[in-house]
Amino acid sequence: MTEDRQQRSARAKTLQDERRFIEAEELYRQILGDNPALGEVRRMIGDDAFRCRDFPSAVALFTLAVDADPGDASAAVSLGHALRMVNRPLDAEVMFRRALGLTPGNAGGYNDLALALKEQGRVGEAVAACRRAVAIDPDYIKGHVHLAECLLLNGEMKEGFAEYEWRSRLPEIEMPGSRLEQPRWDGGPIAGKTLLVIGEQGFGDTIQFCRYASLLKPFGPRVILAVQGALKSLCRSLDGVDQAAAGGETLPPFDLHVPLLSLPHLLATVLETIPAPTRYLKVSPDKIDYWRRELSDKPGLRVGIAWQGTSRGAADRGRSIPLTHFQTLRGVRLLSLQKGYGSEQLEGSVIEDIGSRCHDFEDTAAVMENLDLVIASDTAVAHLAGALGRPAWVALMRCPDWRWLMDRRDSPWYPSMRLFRQDSAGDWEQVFREIAHALNAVTPPGYGR
Repeated sequence: MTEDRQQRSARAKTLQDERRFIEAEELYRQILGDNPALGEVRRMIGDDAFRCRDFPSAVALFTLAVDADPGDASAAVSLGHALRMVNRPLDAEVMFRRALGLTPGNAGGYNDLALALKEQGRVGEAVAACRRAVAIDPDYIKGHVHLAECLLLNGEMKEGFAEYEWRSRLPEIEMPGSRLEQPRWDGGPIAGKTLLVIGEQGFGDTIQFCRYASLLKPFGPRVILAVQGALKSLCRSLDGVDQAAAGGETLPPFDLHVPLLSLPHLLATVLETIPAPTRYLKVSPDKIDYWRRELSDKPGLRVGIAWQGTSRGAADRGRSIPLTHFQTLRGVRLLSLQKGYGSEQLEGSVIEDIGSRCHDFEDTAAVMENLDLVIASDTAVAHLAGALGRPAWVALMRCPDWRWLMDRRDSPWYPSMRLFRQDSAGDWEQVFREIAHALNAVTPPGYGR
């Protein structure tokens, strides 16, 4: 490689580090044009395309890199992850196994393999691959967390929640309470103590697991539940919670603290003992009456919808649904409960935007109390409907988040919920055909939007 090319490569790498991906990609392509046989350059362009979420281009470029250097394990791993992003987990498995053949004994390689196996629905094999990863490296944090998620997805709750305690060691996560002086509760006696239960992760996580705060009362503590501000008013209604507080507020004195999602482990939850009351959150009657009046001019079967979670991070990959799929549903009144991300899709739609009028989750809950049905993707809205005991249909990707388990049409967490699952990755059309058919069975003749 000439000095000029070395300089240009260094400049391209700098642009990539600065996240000036378009400029970096253009310069990399100039280098590739000079010598298309350079597999390393192809892989760098693939990295650039992957970061830009241009996954089809990443697949093409990493394929060229692998073909150029069949012994390059890192190129095979990169291609495997790009293939996962375009819903080709079987091909990704081939690449991850190829990389393991080149670098046997690689704990991260078995974790990658587990991802591809899980996304094919082969969860038992994914568990085995995760076990192999943590056997090779017992301190492999991501391996333990992934093992937890696979176990939970497989319904193995006791071991799954125990392994999930490893999440506190992830460097990208600051666990709630990590800076508190008061000790963390370890499941010991707490009678007469004040226990601070701290919500963590997203709104949906808090809504799903705040039910556990009610289970603490028989142990005799005073329970303070700290949650996101948008959930504070709703969580006041939880039985067994003495006080609800919002993050950032000055807290009353307490003796011990515990992260909310550690309670299933500390209380030894198994699949058969999941606490699943018909409803555990309640709404102010005044708010319910307000929304009853607001929605009184909406005849027909009123269906609230939500289609997108946060657009940030890996958690949203594959779970959000374009609004156009919901617009195929006929014979009902669709009312949007979407807030923030995804709301821009309502532009030009006849669907009424209710979500923008809701100030917090109690407002959204009050709207739900006046709906006939909620249809949602894997979002906080779905969890809220379940926590209220409202009829809810949830559209799920082929391999969903661990809390939905595999293959079931019901949820052990929410008795009022019905699950609609993709038969193949990315196929929302099949899911919404099933939903439309189910709606036809419950929609009286003559209803329409």
